[in-house]
Parts: sequence; C-alpha cells; structure tokens
Amino acid sequence: MGSTIALHTFLGLLAGVVSPIAGGKVLDVAPVGFRWGFAFGLGGVSALVGIGAMLALQARKARQPVPLPEMLLPQNPPETR
Repeated sequence: MGSTIALHTFLGLLAGVVSPIAGGKVLDVAPVGFRWGFAFGLGGVSALVGIGAMLALQARKARQPVPLPEMLLPQNPPETR
C-alpha cells in the first residue's frame, strides 16, 4: 500500500513539473495564431493518454482486450436465483 501511494505521488509531482515546461515550449514553438489552442490541446492530449493508460492497465489486470466504448456502458446485473 505504501509503495502504491509513493508511486502515485511521484507521478503526480512529475506531471506538475513537466506540464508547465511542455506548455511553455508549445507556446514558444507554435505559430502565433495557434499558440494557446495548441497549449490547451496539449492538456487534452495528456488527459486522453491518461485515460488510455488506465484502460490498458485495467485490461491487462483482467487479461482481456481493451474494452470498446459501448462495452463501458452500464449493463444489467445477472439474475440470481
């Protein structure tokens, strides 16, 4: 349990350090009219990468292929007798 919390904290702090640097680099390199759009887009891409990583880890843990979006919808629980 302690190592899980330590890893979670480390990754959160690492993201907190890397994000402003990456955002600043995007603002420096992007064309003038698109700078802030690309910077906010970087945040969106980061969120999508995080969602993909969680789905991949969930599938790996369950030893099943990555679920499709329609498989993520709530399903009726099996009937018990």
